[in-house]
Order: sequence, then C-alpha cells, then structure tokens
Amino acid sequence: MEEHEPWLKLPLPYIPHSDYRHEPPKIIFGFGFRWSELIEFAVERELSPPRKELDSSGLLSALIAAIECLNKDCGLDGTDFKMHIHKPFSRSADVVSMLWDNYTMDIPFPDLSLPAIKRMVETWKGRRPVWWISENIDLRKDYRIHFYGYTM
Repeated sequence: MEEHEPWLKLPLPYIPHSDYRHEPPKIIFGFGFRWSELIEFAVERELSPPRKELDSSGLLSALIAAIECLNKDCGLDGTDFKMHIHKPFSRSADVVSMLWDNYTMDIPFPDLSLPAIKRMVETWKGRRPVWWISENIDLRKDYRIHFYGYTM
C-alpha cells in the first residue's frame, strides 16, 4: 500500500460504502510537502522572518501563513472552502494541504473549481493534488496491511 502512494485516483477499496458497513481508513486528497518547502515559501513571500530567526512557534506561524497564502493565491480567499494542514502517513511528504478526504468526497463547487485547481498547480510549480494515507488511523485495527519497512 505505502509503496504505491500517493495515488492520482483513489483505489475502490478505500471508498466508504454505508450499505455494506465498509469503513476503510481515512485517505486524504491534497498537495504533499516537506516542512522545509512550506517554510521556504513563507520566507520567500515575506510572510515570515528568515528561518534561522524562527523558534518553534514561529515555524508553525510560517506554515500556517504559507497555507493561507496558497488559499488566497488560488482564489479561495473569501469563500467558505479552505485547505488545511493534515499529517500523512508517508515517506514522501511531511504535511498535506488537504482539499478533502475519502469520507467527504463532495467537491465544494463553485468555490473549488477546475480553474482554482489549475491555479493551485501553477502556484506550486506543477505539483498536483493526490491521495495520501492519513496518519491518524490505526491500520492494525482498521486493516491488516503490511507496510514495507514497518512492523505491525
């Protein structure tokens, strides 16, 4: 499972279905980043002081400012829809700027439209939103899944 994430399309077994009491683990859809990328973005946009001047609360403020700037740059400022930070269970991203998850798959139109997603991709230099495994699940309990390099 982990070897193949992030996915562009969510595999069918991860879509919940209430008729069958099928409740898969939470999978999130959004843009994956390393912490350092978001902090560098905040510093470049002058949303934050230089990194060496930041303490732990300053780092958190820089991360939040970067996500708020992305919301604004993508035309989501002033709408009811906002991206927020979510921690993935991944080796390729530290944080995901989440759009939605497999339990809330209703796309919030008109706030989040194809032009808004295109602006997001342009803002983040061609990076596309994809599906990630959420960190706040217990896969031992939810699903018996083997993760390469992890023992469960």
